[in-house]
Amino acid sequence: MGEPKFRAMETSAIRRENKTEKRELQGKLKIWIVEDQHFPKIILLNAVKTNFGEFFENFKNGEGVFLVDNFADAQKILESEDLKNNIILLDNRLPETRSPKSKLESSTKDADLKEFDPSAFEIYEDDLEHLGNTAVDGYALIEQFKSKGATVIGTSSMDEDEIHSKGLGMPDFQIGKKFSEAKEGLAGIKETILDRMEA
Repeated sequence: MGEPKFRAMETSAIRRENKTEKRELQGKLKIWIVEDQHFPKIILLNAVKTNFGEFFENFKNGEGVFLVDNFADAQKILESEDLKNNIILLDNRLPETRSPKSKLESSTKDADLKEFDPSAFEIYEDDLEHLGNTAVDGYALIEQFKSKGATVIGTSSMDEDEIHSKGLGMPDFQIGKKFSEAKEGLAGIKETILDRMEA
């Protein structure tokens, strides 16, 4: 009867050791959420805060997380010479630039996200009208992100065959944008991602 308890204690010790090792990335790790839709943006943000906050205190408060809602601003991430310690959660279908018709979603004030610039939560009055023929494939940036060392987590609903058929880059990982999918998806890959960064 004593063996399972010993194994549990051993596992707990390993987890504590892993958390200590991960803290070496404290202050170096940046996470980008590239998403133009209001509620998926909040769902992904909460998934990041929950999962990476386990290892890094600053992520519990949303520090080190950056929000981008259009293709032009996503391209600016590439201005950095080295993206080794960057994780990019990337949607595919994005507006080319921020729309002048955007408005602030009033429910944002209830989301406990005061540390973020409210403009990060601007949404479009008519998404279809706004995107129309100006929609751009965010996944077209994947290979450039990877070439600079970033880890890319795709959040599009496209499967591998569709991504290949469009000639787009393949993300390192893929998660869904529904509440449970995002949280559980990140939970399943976060340690693998951090281990890769430390290697």
